[in-house]
Amino acid sequence: GLASTIYAKPVPADEEPNEDAAPLTQEELRAYVHMVLTTADQISQRYYRPITVEQLLATALTALAEAAGERIPESWRNNPQKWFADTEPILGLVEWRKRLGNRPAIRGRDVEISLRGMFQVLDPHTGFLSPSDRRRMYQLEGGTFGTGILLGERLGKGPVVIENIELGSPAHWAGLRPGDRIHTVNGQSVAEMSLAEAEARLQGDLMQSGKPLRLQVESASHQGMRQVEIIPEIYEPETLLGFTRTVAGQWTYWLEPAEKIGYVRIREIQLQTPEKLEAILTDLKKQGLRGLVLDLRDCPGGVLDGAVRVADLLLGEGPICTVQYRDSLALGAIAPGQAETTYSSTGERSFVDFPVAVLIGSETRGGGELIAAAIQDNRRGILVGQRTHGKASVQQSLPLMQPVGQHTEIKISVGLLKRPSGKNMHRFWGEREPEIWGVLPDVGYEVRLSPALEQRLRQWRHERDLRPPQSRLAHPLDNPKADPVLVAALRYFKKSAPPHPIPALP
Repeated sequence: GLASTIYAKPVPADEEPNEDAAPLTQEELRAYVHMVLTTADQISQRYYRPITVEQLLATALTALAEAAGERIPESWRNNPQKWFADTEPILGLVEWRKRLGNRPAIRGRDVEISLRGMFQVLDPHTGFLSPSDRRRMYQLEGGTFGTGILLGERLGKGPVVIENIELGSPAHWAGLRPGDRIHTVNGQSVAEMSLAEAEARLQGDLMQSGKPLRLQVESASHQGMRQVEIIPEIYEPETLLGFTRTVAGQWTYWLEPAEKIGYVRIREIQLQTPEKLEAILTDLKKQGLRGLVLDLRDCPGGVLDGAVRVADLLLGEGPICTVQYRDSLALGAIAPGQAETTYSSTGERSFVDFPVAVLIGSETRGGGELIAAAIQDNRRGILVGQRTHGKASVQQSLPLMQPVGQHTEIKISVGLLKRPSGKNMHRFWGEREPEIWGVLPDVGYEVRLSPALEQRLRQWRHERDLRPPQSRLAHPLDNPKADPVLVAALRYFKKSAPPHPIPALP
């Protein structure tokens, strides 16, 4: 605990609270110092790179002082650790928090502002665990409840715009699409609702599962209003996609049926992904599978254990990856110290008797990069496309001592993934870029795309995924030749392929 004498320490005369500030009570001061100091200490112990409590507190106070309109000496702005040049961190924290008082700009928001200040000196993957993050975590562990409607930001009043639709959700099968504008829910206009209230209405109430929502929708694809009835329910988002759908909406996993070339696209790695992939590969094998395209271009990662087991399915005996932690506290151990976990494939239940072409791109992240690197380093297949994103950090959630606004947890990067060769995959943003990061395509299989073309192909894939199975409308990606990365992968299979794939980069 913190000594009560600290809070009774007088503030120097030149650091009296601003006259415009409301009084800061002892309870508010104690709560602020306890939350900020405790969070800084936990981050300092668990973060995947060394960072001191003093560094974190300095950035926290800088953010709070700037929000309060306090002038900060230029020398302090350029070197925030000067906050604590002449005092202990806890004393400096107390004195400056008292000095800032309860000015309107920070009243009731002091902890949130300070924690956001800390996050600015950490990686982009450390921060508050948002409701959407929490929702995604539930999805990674299994099904989710709702409609699958994701709204875009809205300025002012009026209808809400659908930013995205989750594949396999009630909204997907109801025919809703990105860009559609929702005007009413059950006859009530959304014009006066906040965005959060509109989102809550559109997800439905789990306690009233089965009760339909009636929406008035202005379609993005054609003029006029239409009425849509949608029933919120528990559903599993589609994460393992094929190349075409049957009229019943089921995926078929053949790219070239006559040549027996299969195709599986992983959009996200959930706990159940390995078992689902195993079932797909088993079925394809029964039908004479001769080669597999594994598309990881839209894979943002997901559950670490799921990614490891996906790699295990495609490898013979060999290493998969190593996760390095700076501190064993991140592993739940009692004593701090360097720690790492190594994962390897046993070769049991593996599918190794057909060549594999893995498609990668700038949005291949985390677990997707893990799978690609394991296949490349074990010379199990070729990698086609562009360099991956370079997000090879492992996150862990940490409950806050008390809620901060709508937030009850933060997520912290606690470890780094290393590929089987031991090489680095992580790109350290905001610092000097390492010479080696990400996963590169194999020699002769790099397909350079402009950012505009890469974005267009990604949008096309999503549009095609959402297309109703009964639709007869043609789409550019119905022809594999419209996708340059896919063309390069097929070129590999059409060659007189050797018994083993070409070796990976040295």
